[in-house]
Amino acid sequence: MNLAAAVPPGIDGRRRELIALARLLTYAKDTAEALEAEVTAFCITSAISAILDQFSGDSIGAQALDEFIDLKAARSC
Repeated sequence: MNLAAAVPPGIDGRRRELIALARLLTYAKDTAEALEAEVTAFCITSAISAILDQFSGDSIGAQALDEFIDLKAARSC
């Protein structure tokens, strides 16, 4: 999926970069879990949580982020 085409126009460059990073980290976390690399998955989850914190109080950004990663799964870690 082309991130630039899919993100609403109201999302600035910084938030686009955070969304792209969250997508990358989500993929890495899933891979680490599949390889049973628990410590690595935990560290990646911490990084994803830090990105989610950047979107607290930002409903437009959080909605855009939710389209690209499973926020419920990310928050449950």
